Amino acid sequence: HLLLSLTHATPIIRNIAIEGNTRTRTEIIQRELLFQSGQPLDTLNISETERNLRRLFFLGNVNIHIQRDSTFADLTIQVKDLYARALSPLLAGNTNELSYGFTALDYNFLGRGQISQLTLYHDAITGNRARLFYRNPRLNNSHHTVTSNLGIANEGHHAIVSLTHPFYALATPWNYGFNIYDQKQIQRRYRGGVLNDKYSDCISGGNIWFIRSYGNTVKARPGFQLTLSDRRFTPEPSYTYSPQNRRRTLPSFSFTLWKPQYEKQAFIRQLGRTEDLQIGSSLFTRVGISSKTLSSDQNFLFYTLQITPRLKLTSNTFAFANFSL
Repeated sequence: HLLLSLTHATPIIRNIAIEGNTRTRTEIIQRELLFQSGQPLDTLNISETERNLRRLFFLGNVNIHIQRDSTFADLTIQVKDLYARALSPLLAGNTNELSYGFTALDYNFLGRGQISQLTLYHDAITGNRARLFYRNPRLNNSHHTVTSNLGIANEGHHAIVSLTHPFYALATPWNYGFNIYDQKQIQRRYRGGVLNDKYSDCISGGNIWFIRSYGNTVKARPGFQLTLSDRRFTPEPSYTYSPQNRRRTLPSFSFTLWKPQYEKQAFIRQLGRTEDLQIGSSLFTRVGISSKTLSSDQNFLFYTLQITPRLKLTSNTFAFANFSL
């Protein structure tokens, strides 16, 4: 009996090797692994790690090969670096009213898996603007994501910063985070092709949320969100109209029911990169309130209901739908 139990024991992960990455640093791939040396081999963690790596736009053809014996298992993670940089011109409008610019994007900045994007643009009506976007999905190698979106223009500005802890694995129990923002832009209203009103639109605020996840084969995720915003309107010189100011305090509760289920596919007649098609159906609902007792300017209820059935009809045919209220 002892010999039989040893023969069927779960192998222990002994060595982990990463191959094929040229620009992406090895530690960037290592931090996405849901297993490490010395742990028992878990094929579910292996499959989920493959999916997590394939979600990274700068990696393709991710495969984890397992070589096992009666006691140990050696893992080889094979990846392929994909192009992660782009420089694109931006053109819009008529020849006598042409808007132009360019955007530069790198979603594997310095080989660290970070996203950076710079956009410079001249709008024929509103003037010049510049935008800088940055996202670090693993702040200090933690499971926290920091995102910043900063912009300045002749007619305003915007600044949005967020810190989140996403569901980085199916077994992750918590998703939480917050964001803060401050924006200003000029709004125009036309009547009969003629500019009728012009006013500034300034809004500042933020969100904070907590979501708990329960279950294995089916995920039940209740959550709470609090949204604060203060929106102010001011007529531009020589104009008189502007909407009324709006101040909102919006607490809300949400509930998600989702069955995680994935299909590994290479689309377009087996061309392109391999992707993980999410074919599990889901239901999402949110209910909230705006109340003057909470410093809002109006009293009202709001709600959202979204049903997303996903079906696999044949081996190569899928049906996706989305119903929302």
